[in-house]
Amino acid sequence: MFLPELGISWIDLVQDAATAILLWLQIVMSGFFAVLLARTVLADSRHGGLLSFLLFWLINLACSLGYQAASGLPILSGLPPAGWYAFDVIYYLGLDLLFFLLTVFLADRKLSPQAV
Repeated sequence: MFLPELGISWIDLVQDAATAILLWLQIVMSGFFAVLLARTVLADSRHGGLLSFLLFWLINLACSLGYQAASGLPILSGLPPAGWYAFDVIYYLGLDLLFFLLTVFLADRKLSPQAV
């Protein structure tokens, strides 16, 4: 046990750290996607920074609401703690992959020299 008086084991600590890293990665990737989306859609706008900031918050709000909706599904109600950890990893890895692929696709389509 890591902190036996609190009931925290090393496994819990590693799982929580891995989930925190995946969540942080999701926030960073959604930020990159929001900035790239604002800069490619409104390339000549003076308010692109404000738009990317608003998109960043809206995207993260949608991700949070999606997590709440998915975790409220009846099929997930009886999951043990290890199942919730697996759900967190799958959800955040899926979001990370989605934002990465969207960013790469948008950058390739809008910013590559062949697209201009």
